[in-house]
Amino acid sequence: MIRDHRNTGSVERFYREHSPLAEPARNGHHQHAGVSLDDEEIIRLCRKAKNARKFKDLFDRGDTSGYVGDDSAADQALVSLMAFYTDDPDQLDRLFQRSALCREKWTGRPDYRRRTIEKAYAGRSETYSKPSGSGVSQQSQRPNLYRDGTLGRRLEVVRLGQVERPGPRRYVVEGLVPAGYPTLWHGDGGVAKSMLALSLGVGVAGRAKSWLGRAVEHGPVLYLDFELEAEEQARRVWQLCYGAGLKAPPADLFYLSAVGHPTRDALRAALQACEEGGVTLVVLDSLGPALQGDAETARDVIGFFRAEIDPFRALGMAVLIIDHQAKLQSGESYQRKGAFGSVYKANLARSVVQAEATERGEGRLSLRI
Repeated sequence: MIRDHRNTGSVERFYREHSPLAEPARNGHHQHAGVSLDDEEIIRLCRKAKNARKFKDLFDRGDTSGYVGDDSAADQALVSLMAFYTDDPDQLDRLFQRSALCREKWTGRPDYRRRTIEKAYAGRSETYSKPSGSGVSQQSQRPNLYRDGTLGRRLEVVRLGQVERPGPRRYVVEGLVPAGYPTLWHGDGGVAKSMLALSLGVGVAGRAKSWLGRAVEHGPVLYLDFELEAEEQARRVWQLCYGAGLKAPPADLFYLSAVGHPTRDALRAALQACEEGGVTLVVLDSLGPALQGDAETARDVIGFFRAEIDPFRALGMAVLIIDHQAKLQSGESYQRKGAFGSVYKANLARSVVQAEATERGEGRLSLRI
């Protein structure tokens, strides 16, 4: 094989100029095993870790039920989770003070803070660090949208051979709704797409073992509604919960009506709520009124996904987008129908689901997914 050394040198220079190694350490943040993480980055990483549910319960909700009312044990658990990402005790103190667990015992007892932090460091068996023999940190080594929230940061060139080998793909609903990506859910009018999505939200937020026979990842859910308002959706969700044997809707099922508000304002409010609440799944109902553009124009569809959907992905959330499909024409197959408008609706989604009515009766609707 003949190799052009001049071209190789150009590639190497391009890589050095654009790789994470080219970025100097940021001032004001502790350097941890070669990885510089600020407070926000640590919180984002904790929300995407394998023990994210435990972190969210402690940090966001101050839930000490798993520690039989022992608040000190809960404090220790949270500090130990965050100590994985930093060697800086001052940073740990700042982070804990942002949590729902923070109380007078923490702020007024320096000896208690010190003991808790020292115990967290003493109990570490591993830390967030770069792999041995590699010049690239784990943080930059894993350009993974749902795990590290790398979307939207500066452009970085990485060597694929140095990217950590990924584990199995994460799903909010097994094999159906992938974490960190948009899922497009479409079908004719009157096939209960919104009811199905709301039912899915109840399952995810209510810690159901499965939904339609598929395993479910649990976490807070936000239903962002561009068509109806809270009263109507509350009526529906109470019916769904009654049918599922629940006494009330799950506490982690949140709702935001965008009716009467500019799309951009509604999506920004939803994004802020999702970030603060550690939301796992966002349901957008529906794409037509949210788009506020030409559904048949690729530029409008691509622009909407990039500007409005990608920020949710950057926070690691799955986005379930409800959409309509064109009316069935004579001789057409229902299963071959796509969402109405540009093919980029489906092309930019990681998963596409179609709902079809198979049997209708009084008070009954059977569907095929």
